[in-house]
Amino acid sequence: MNPMKSDPLLTTIVDYVYSEKPFSNQAYKVAKLCLWDSLSCALASFNEADCLRLLGPYVQGTIVPNGVPVFGTNYRLDPIKAAFDMSAMIRWMDFNDTSFAGGHPSDAIGAILSAAYVRSQQLVNTDLAELTMQEVLHAIIQSYEIQGMISFANKFDQPIVALDHVIGVKIASSVVVTKLLGGSKEMALATLGNVFMDGGTLNAYRHVPNAGPRKSWAGADAASRGLWHALNSIKDEPGYQTPLSDPKWGFEKVFLDGKPITIAETLGSFVLENIIFKFYPCQRNVSTALEAAIQLYPWLNHRFDQVKKITIYSHDEAIRRTDKQGPLTTRAARDHCMQYIVAIGLLKGQLTLDDYLDETASNPWIDALRDKMVLIENPIFSQHHHDITIRSCANAMQIELVDGTLSELMQVDFPLGDPIHRDRAAKAIIDKFHILTSPVWSDERRNQVLEWMINDEQFLKTSVSEWMNELQN
Repeated sequence: MNPMKSDPLLTTIVDYVYSEKPFSNQAYKVAKLCLWDSLSCALASFNEADCLRLLGPYVQGTIVPNGVPVFGTNYRLDPIKAAFDMSAMIRWMDFNDTSFAGGHPSDAIGAILSAAYVRSQQLVNTDLAELTMQEVLHAIIQSYEIQGMISFANKFDQPIVALDHVIGVKIASSVVVTKLLGGSKEMALATLGNVFMDGGTLNAYRHVPNAGPRKSWAGADAASRGLWHALNSIKDEPGYQTPLSDPKWGFEKVFLDGKPITIAETLGSFVLENIIFKFYPCQRNVSTALEAAIQLYPWLNHRFDQVKKITIYSHDEAIRRTDKQGPLTTRAARDHCMQYIVAIGLLKGQLTLDDYLDETASNPWIDALRDKMVLIENPIFSQHHHDITIRSCANAMQIELVDGTLSELMQVDFPLGDPIHRDRAAKAIIDKFHILTSPVWSDERRNQVLEWMINDEQFLKTSVSEWMNELQN
């Protein structure tokens, strides 16, 4: 294949992935936490019928020789479907990690694991050493960086563009899996060119009245599509030189009114090392509002009938994404509604996955409290949210009772899963692992996996096939 003169952005991304630049030990440690957290989230999805119905072969009964194992299941699937299933499981409960740029970089992990397993089997069959989990973590670091930085620089999901943020997942996963599969830089450029030729998907399925379960598998669709393009490039499917800059038909002309797509000139491990873990199952922009509500729960002390007004001071992105009025008829609508999540915090002093179910949503106090909430943008909160040197996610809340009594103005700038609380992350992820996997795995099984994951040296040397086979049921 002849080298292509591609759009500069494509070259920047591919050069980064194929560079030999090492990452710090801290980056690998955080990457392992991300993989571990993703596994916990994936197994939690087994309680969701809408997720389970999508798992397994496209046609029931189809058997794939030498298929890719899907963790927590007995399925061995073709690489593309395995990538979809694993990423869908990770994302389904909206409990997986997120970044200061938005989106969910761990959506790409299904594609990374699937590609790594395929390549490992190819290497073993030619008597070569297969890939290790350290190489998987390396790909995770790079994928997070690409997805986060391109999302931060371009904001594809703003109303003026209205594309879903999962385009970043497809871009990131496609390049790193091309390399994992043994593809050349020219093949990676071809992969990326075809990814941009796809265009993007609409953001409508994340918003009322069209909010629905597609938002839970959109990232999986993007990741598996990235792998599909990579597998084609490995077979010498040609790429395209100017999918972005073509003045008439290019991505920038069609979707961005001619505005160029940009990305940081220097890519490293910044996104991964500043990843935000979720310890409450809610949208990241709302998480600090929930924490404020939980802190006000003892003060309110079930005086719901005495509430006159609940004022929430927030940042612009939180209001744009999660200020929702009217009926919330699905889980997908509830878990991205600021007012619903705050109401649960005030009613219960906590938030669990079950709080999005119809049984909980039928509590009349939820809508009664929602009706008393007023969201006001705090310009400083918005400024600090978009400032890459601060990256806050601030919300503040005050409750007024009918007799004029005011609560404390409760302000939370950074959620529990933010990097500033990283010293507490490992223990919190262990606790989350036990909670989310206990319905699926026995105490003995969980402790075996836990011991394996905690030992850094052992884990990094573990072969990809051993790790993935071991996590099957």
